[in-house]
Amino acid sequence: MSLTLSQIAQNALDVQDACNPLAVARLYIRMTDDLLAHHGVRGTDAICNHPTVVLVAHKLADLSNVGSIGGDAYAEAYIECLAIASLADELDAVSRRIHAEEAA
Repeated sequence: MSLTLSQIAQNALDVQDACNPLAVARLYIRMTDDLLAHHGVRGTDAICNHPTVVLVAHKLADLSNVGSIGGDAYAEAYIECLAIASLADELDAVSRRIHAEEAA
């Protein structure tokens, strides 16, 4: 089952407290697969620059004790994920309501 865009963004936010790099890597793979297959993200640049991918990659770098992105890029990606998580929930609700009205 694929993740909604809201779930992807919330997972990227939630994983910032993670301590298991294997779990974070698995999330990274699932998340990028879903972004490509179900959310219209196309191409290497689009995937690499998606805020959810930036946050999870940052966490993997942190857990691996290697260099990471700067504070401004991290903050920008974090804020974008917060917006995606909340807006996607609202959009999902509107979409469900429209489909329910069409079905009635």
